[in-house]
Amino acid sequence: ETLSVRWCSWHRTEIMAAKNSAKVIRTYLRIRPPLAKELSRGEDLDAIGVKPDDPTTCVFRPHKKKLVDGGSNNSDPTKEFQFHRCFGPDSTQDEVYQTVAQDTVQQVFEGYHGLIFVYGQTGTGKTYTIANTDPGNEGILFQSVLEVFDRIERDTEHEYETSVQYVQIYDKTVTDLLSSTHGKIKPVETDDGVELQGCSRHPVANTTDTLQLFFAGGKNAVKAATLSNPDSSRSHTIFTLDVKKTAIGSADHTATTGRLYLVDLAGCERQKVAGTEGIRLKETKDINYALLVLGMVIKALAHGTASHIPWRDHVLTRVLKYPLSGKGKTALIVTAGPSREAIEPTYGAIQFGQNAILVKEDARVHKLIDYKKLAMEYKAIIDSGAHLNGNANTEGTLTHQLKEQYENQIQTLKGEYDRALTTISDLTEVVKKMRAKYVLLKKKAQQVQQSSKARANKGTPKSGDTDGDGQTSMGTSNDGSDESNGAQASEKLMKSERARKAQKKKLIALSQEILRMDSMLLENGLQGKRDGLPLVTQQSTPPTPSQIDPVTPQRGTKRQTEEGGWSSDEDGKLEHHGSFSVTSPPMSPTTNDKLMSDQVYADTSEQLQQAIQANLVLRKENQEAANEASLLRNKANKLHAHLNVCQEDLSSKAAQVSLLEQKIEDLMQQNGEAQQKQLEIEKSKATAKMFSKIAEKVEKLRREKDEAKNELSIATNSNVKLKSRVAMLEERVSTLEGRAMESQTPFC
Repeated sequence: ETLSVRWCSWHRTEIMAAKNSAKVIRTYLRIRPPLAKELSRGEDLDAIGVKPDDPTTCVFRPHKKKLVDGGSNNSDPTKEFQFHRCFGPDSTQDEVYQTVAQDTVQQVFEGYHGLIFVYGQTGTGKTYTIANTDPGNEGILFQSVLEVFDRIERDTEHEYETSVQYVQIYDKTVTDLLSSTHGKIKPVETDDGVELQGCSRHPVANTTDTLQLFFAGGKNAVKAATLSNPDSSRSHTIFTLDVKKTAIGSADHTATTGRLYLVDLAGCERQKVAGTEGIRLKETKDINYALLVLGMVIKALAHGTASHIPWRDHVLTRVLKYPLSGKGKTALIVTAGPSREAIEPTYGAIQFGQNAILVKEDARVHKLIDYKKLAMEYKAIIDSGAHLNGNANTEGTLTHQLKEQYENQIQTLKGEYDRALTTISDLTEVVKKMRAKYVLLKKKAQQVQQSSKARANKGTPKSGDTDGDGQTSMGTSNDGSDESNGAQASEKLMKSERARKAQKKKLIALSQEILRMDSMLLENGLQGKRDGLPLVTQQSTPPTPSQIDPVTPQRGTKRQTEEGGWSSDEDGKLEHHGSFSVTSPPMSPTTNDKLMSDQVYADTSEQLQQAIQANLVLRKENQEAANEASLLRNKANKLHAHLNVCQEDLSSKAAQVSLLEQKIEDLMQQNGEAQQKQLEIEKSKATAKMFSKIAEKVEKLRREKDEAKNELSIATNSNVKLKSRVAMLEERVSTLEGRAMESQTPFC
């Protein structure tokens, strides 16, 4: 809830700032009065209103007021939304026009494209606001046309050319309401707006001509009755009025061209409420989809976070793209009803307006060269013969100006075309190169990964990683020679280590044997013979040849040696100034020469010397193997670092390629959607054709039924006439019989 409150506060602040800006879509809210059926049903009519002390604030009540005992209000849950202006149920058409549309009409005369459109649920007064023609309650369109031609009549300094187009968007198709041909109309984007290719344009000179075209087109617009609205618009109508203004008697040959869009959108509706079915239900789906796409476009423009704006998802947004995208002056009127029964669509319409108020505008003035005026001036100069009376320079100047203008335009267009071709070519080459590099790096990464897995399975240190040509990235190696060398060196190192450990065990055993013999000699009073022998214990390491001292020191003496030599202290302890030490036991004063022979001691000493030499050789081999393995490890580390760089480069290129592929996929998806829409159109046409045939059959049966009814009616009338005649004859017979009886004359 705290985050929601913070977001709402930020959003409200942003809307307040946008409302005070002149370069955003001007957004208004109009609340219609309650309907008679709403009053008769006793509906709650306080869902929405205008804040009494602030006409720019809308008060929205999404929930009913909760009551406690005694009928007092427990809470009044309301929300407030900001607009440029809110109009209550008692607002007038003139008030709405002067606030919303008058400035837009003025901006059209200044050369801007102005758009005024209404949005809301069906039955909330959109058509009444924009296109009503009842005397005294004329809508925005009627009053805008009156003001346009009133301004033209009062302006004596400019010449004007005005023309209109009137189209409807029905079933995702643009239809010309002022033409009987019903040809295909295609929206085409230009630098000066969206032109409707194939749509008729009708010049008009006054208010009467314009309104006659409006009335004639309105008869062709699709309307039908629903439960929500007895005169519901089933299509979106767009009335366009173009105004071209040229200064009279001015040397300036440019003209301003403004355009006024007046759009009456069909209202969003729920099938359950509107009670639509059949063709009406299909219309409801298309109307709601068009408004959904329009809402997505407005939201994307408002927040500026979407990478794609779905202009092409519906023809409505394509036609209105130019003014909606901020290049024109736009005004939006959101219409809403006061009933709480329609609370959801009312809230949706308000949210649409809240997004629209954040859309920024950067409108541009539209000017063009008035070639008609230029040609008329040129013709007047020629007709007056000025070039024969010394004014030939004027003709030459005008000709030169025309030539320069055309040449500049041609060069500009040619430059733009060449730049476009170059850009497309460059992008194509970049994509090709990136694809090739991506494939190469991907292949190389796969090879490196396979090589790493193979080394991991063998348990060997990493060696050189080969590329596609069999060469290592660091140094040169073919056919995986680094891997085999690494495996051999590792195995050699392991064998050397095992041999060294075995030899060390052997040295320790021999040293212990010599110590045991020497102890026995000392216990028997004989002189020990281990002096000078480099014995090995568990905590020591074998000596090197340079550390073996051939001189035998005497017990109880102290001798100065070089670094790494041997010395004996007063207690007879033999010490080595290196990385190991041996300790001699104290000598016994008793002697026993018979306990151990000198030969056995000598043999053991000789074996110890040989074992030490063999151990030295093994240590040397072990060191060499270790050095070789270390070199290979360093090389592998370097290769691993290089691999990481390559992988980072590969990831970057892969991301770029992925982005391009995403763009291609989006284009393909758009193409697929277009094809799908085309299929839907074809299916709709086939369905319409089938319905048309069914309608023809129904009409034929209806005619036959009417004919049968007529025949039955004729037969019935004939039967009645016959009965009447029989009755008359019977009456005459009765009369004659009475007369005969009176005259007693037999009656035949």
